[in-house]
Amino acid sequence: FTADNKFLVAIGSAPEFNLVYWKWSNMKTISATQMHSAATRVRVNPANPAQVTTSGARHLRMWTLEKDLTLKCSTLLPQKREKAETFVDHAWTKGAKGAKGGGGASDPDDRGSSNFLIAVTEKGHVFVLQLNETGAAEVRQTINLFGGHGGRPHQHHHQHVHTLQVSGKGFAVGGSNGYFAVYEQTDDLKDPFLPIRSFITGEHDHVTSLAVSPLGEQICSFVRPSNQLVLFPLAGIDMIDQDQQSPFTPLTLNG
Repeated sequence: FTADNKFLVAIGSAPEFNLVYWKWSNMKTISATQMHSAATRVRVNPANPAQVTTSGARHLRMWTLEKDLTLKCSTLLPQKREKAETFVDHAWTKGAKGAKGGGGASDPDDRGSSNFLIAVTEKGHVFVLQLNETGAAEVRQTINLFGGHGGRPHQHHHQHVHTLQVSGKGFAVGGSNGYFAVYEQTDDLKDPFLPIRSFITGEHDHVTSLAVSPLGEQICSFVRPSNQLVLFPLAGIDMIDQDQQSPFTPLTLNG
């Protein structure tokens, strides 16, 4: 859904790989197009419902709903780099501003330092992109999640990332072998995000989905193969002792 809840955007599977943009109130199709490659995640710019992004294996694209209701495709990374990566997830930061052009775009002079799109690959490469005044994407920062930064170096080889979620202060990522890490946004445009801490939910866990609470104080993780929901306290993360009891607590339902 777009941030104003007026439109619904969906992606389809083979053989068409369609991207469809609906008006929610009457379920009328506003626009549709073929992506010509598979995508596994679709997101909408929270500040501009006319900007949609899709990601997947060798796929990271932005689609702009033009005034004539066509969806214009644009690349976000050089094609050689895009085709070399499997993008498992991506997300807009909460304060993202719209790019110039397309229906309902924001004033280009109103862009702030939080205008970021974060994309993560299966191998743990994070690309932090920002839209310039022409609407083109520029890579502001690249992060190697498994480089041993932001706390205890992860001890497992062949590590994979499964999911990413933004919060009010930054973003969190989850993956195989219980991998969970938190990054915080800074005011430095050269390095917009810095590692805070990394943790292990469980040696045999796979963190496949993340959701941040409305106030940004907790993050909920869905963990396989136990099929559990576990909570992590984002507030006071610096005070957590990694050598003591696990900071992850199971989410149980009453009744």
